[in-house]
Amino acid sequence: MLDNIVEIDIDLIKQNIQEADVVAFFFPLLEKSLVADFRLGDTCDPVIYLAPIAESYADRYLSISEHRPNLSNPKSFSAIPWRNRVNSLESFGLWDVLIKRLAELDDITTPQLIDLANDNLKMLKSIEFNEVLRAITGDTYKTIWAK
Repeated sequence: MLDNIVEIDIDLIKQNIQEADVVAFFFPLLEKSLVADFRLGDTCDPVIYLAPIAESYADRYLSISEHRPNLSNPKSFSAIPWRNRVNSLESFGLWDVLIKRLAELDDITTPQLIDLANDNLKMLKSIEFNEVLRAITGDTYKTIWAK
């Protein structure tokens, strides 16, 4: 279930985090997405937030435009399906790359943005913990090998 490690190209994901205007990690088992929008506007600072998982890549792209209507559409957008444990973002070094990218924005709101990013990571870990607990206790899950 949540422990299966899926083969992924970590270097490519790191490159996407470093270069894309918007990066969205989506967690199918948690039904959540972590969206980092690095774009700056005259009246808009970069943002990072949790959102319900989108039905499709196009829906996520549209929701980003709706979330930040004062900005033009992103020039580059990376949607990354993440089927591994949330803490593997840290163990694979992806979280450090994301935080470094936020720090390089050198915006007045950068410290708050980094705090918000870390709060979102903690929230994802909590959601994952609760999901694992529900799987163990059987809440919202049905066994296929009933006695």
